[in-house]
Amino acid sequence: MTLQAARELFDLRLILEPAAARLAAGNVDASMLRELDSIVTAGYDPGDRASERRFLRVNKAFHISIARATGNDKLARMIEAILEEMERLFHLGLELRNRSDEMRHEHSALIEALVTGDKDGAERQTVAQLEAARKMVLDALLGSTRLRQVNLGPG
Repeated sequence: MTLQAARELFDLRLILEPAAARLAAGNVDASMLRELDSIVTAGYDPGDRASERRFLRVNKAFHISIARATGNDKLARMIEAILEEMERLFHLGLELRNRSDEMRHEHSALIEALVTGDKDGAERQTVAQLEAARKMVLDALLGSTRLRQVNLGPG
């Protein structure tokens, strides 16, 4: 994984996920919302790999659930593939600091926009979430002493 590859993956997410949130707004059902609400309450302990894996699993499910609410299976599969490719990067970012509370708030705001059918709000919340995630990951990559242990190459 190079720094350039990480940037490209976030660029892809910024193209696909806000569009998915816009399409999903107003198309969520009560059962999906209960699932999303339970996912939002998940947190993690930085440095605890099992906790981080659990958090990443439910966070991925959160984003995939939104993509599935669009009714576009190809879009959901693309987002899932990108998130799987990024998992190692997310572990580095999660070690930097605990963003559980921030992510919980971000997810709650997105759920509210999805429930009310606020397409602009859902898109805006998704962009804000992705920018915060990008900052977390890039900060971890650029400032980590583990950077030398990961093949980042020129970026």
